[in-house]
Amino acid sequence: MEEITYPFERIKKGYFGYQDDLAQYMWPWKDKYKDERIFVVGNGSSLEHTPMEKMIGEHSFATNKISDIYPFTKWRPTLFQCMTSQTRHWLDEIHETIELGIPSFVWWRRAETIGNYPNVIWTDFYHERRWERDASKGLMRWGSSGMVCIQLAMYMGFNPIILVGYDGNFQPVQDEVDPNHFSDNYLANVTDEQAARWNSEWPKAHWLAKGAADALGIEVIDATINGSLTMWPKGDIHGICS
Repeated sequence: MEEITYPFERIKKGYFGYQDDLAQYMWPWKDKYKDERIFVVGNGSSLEHTPMEKMIGEHSFATNKISDIYPFTKWRPTLFQCMTSQTRHWLDEIHETIELGIPSFVWWRRAETIGNYPNVIWTDFYHERRWERDASKGLMRWGSSGMVCIQLAMYMGFNPIILVGYDGNFQPVQDEVDPNHFSDNYLANVTDEQAARWNSEWPKAHWLAKGAADALGIEVIDATINGSLTMWPKGDIHGICS
């Protein structure tokens, strides 16, 4: 991939043009992978039981602390995004994936923390409950960070999109053991209130994505092991990759 030249020093100081910078650096990705297949990898607990090697040689999109799984598999993502407010706490893990050299879409407000990498595409998100088909106008983080991966995959023209690790059924964290992610120490504190909110908002966000996928003629298949989402048709990664 060619090196992308950003006004990093300006962005690091907090000057990011939502219309100009975001649009300029997102437009080259529009339909870049038209009608190619991609696996979009969530960080649910089912990832522990997902045959990750099946995705080697495939396009795959991952997020946040996905590097926690690297000691247990030879698979590595080909695309990455990080829009989390946990950047400072997860910096080593985030750097480990960025330093693979893969295209990495990162929240511009964390530029000073992340540092300047030639493969980072600085982006921005919004909290509104709407799905923007044109990702150059912003990314939707409402629901979960994983929604950004789906939105970007659609924008890039991937079809079909296969979901793995999108579990749902969020639970509070007790005794610092996280039941919601593939790593027990992924998040140290999730309250009952947070878990209830996620369980309410997460499927609503996926219904927004479903409306966009249907309108664009994009097939999305949920191959998550024992996943809770009901809007997507189900699939099995063994059969998909056979």
